[in-house]
Amino acid sequence: MGQDASVSPRLKRRRILLEIFYPIFLFGLAALLAETTAQIVYRLERDSWRLMTFPGDQIHGAFQKHPYLVGVPTPDFSRTLGEVHVSHDAHGHRGPVVAGGPGVVRIVAIGGSTTYAVNVSDDATWPAQLGRDLGPGYQVINLGVPGYSTVEHVIQTAFHLSDLAPAMAIYFVGWNDLRNSHVAGIAPDYANFHAPYLHGALGLFNLRVGNRSALLFYAKRFVETVLVLDATGRVQFAVNRESLRRKLDVRVLSLYRRNLESIIALCRQQGIRPILVPQLFNSAAVGSSANDWTPTIADRDLQRVVEAFNRILVETARRESADVVTSVLETHFEPDDFVDVGHFSAGGNQKFARVLATFVRSLE
Repeated sequence: MGQDASVSPRLKRRRILLEIFYPIFLFGLAALLAETTAQIVYRLERDSWRLMTFPGDQIHGAFQKHPYLVGVPTPDFSRTLGEVHVSHDAHGHRGPVVAGGPGVVRIVAIGGSTTYAVNVSDDATWPAQLGRDLGPGYQVINLGVPGYSTVEHVIQTAFHLSDLAPAMAIYFVGWNDLRNSHVAGIAPDYANFHAPYLHGALGLFNLRVGNRSALLFYAKRFVETVLVLDATGRVQFAVNRESLRRKLDVRVLSLYRRNLESIIALCRQQGIRPILVPQLFNSAAVGSSANDWTPTIADRDLQRVVEAFNRILVETARRESADVVTSVLETHFEPDDFVDVGHFSAGGNQKFARVLATFVRSLE
């Protein structure tokens, strides 16, 4: 008691403050060290700093919420980041208005981020280059939206093409369907896995705090391999571990086939010629950021899964007597034609467009 009485009130206050703030200081220091380590790992993996080059910067504001498509391109949008310019016309189509008119063959390009082409400027996307390759007798409109699967494409085909009345619709699809593989209890419309993730893919989160944190990025990626928020916001186990044995997800493949059949039927009902295009794969980039989009598929299995979805696409097209551009699989694409596992570089977009242009001309 005498010892406590000898301690002045000022020293007591300092001791209390030290007891309160010292653990906070240690926690903050540990968090700083962990974040620094995560940033270094991110830099070594991707050759860029998460802190400086958050990939969502380019699309933030480019999309707006939609009642049943999650998000759609923002009309009259324009942004330039570095050397990449992204814009939408008044209807929300990627790129500037493309001239049409009497006698001009209108083509719509439908797909996810590989069609929207998030990594290149408007004039370097494959739909833009396809339009240039085909010449003034054609009009190519880019309806690609990052993250869209064939579920969203069924909706686009059913309700959005009638006003455009295109002669042809090119569907470059697959990546955003295969990512639903091995999700336990996957809904027939992907609503309990894929649809919630579109909010992030389209930059629709109101709060962006933590987007540049590499530590939170890796924590999120780890959790996503085990858990997922369902459509009601409840956490559930996402990965069907038994399915991760080296076998394909038959249910998701069947849903993909069903959606392709629906797309073909909807096109024909409107007098539109559907053209299906298999997805392309850059095996040299396995382990890159694109694999974050397929958290339930092991890197070693990704090429096999892509090939399985491509087989379904080709088989469905042939059974339904629809056009399918298998020549893209016969074309040699170099690693430099991609920026990651599946997205084209400017040169890759150009090469891809030339293959499609040759195919379209063969239909004349």
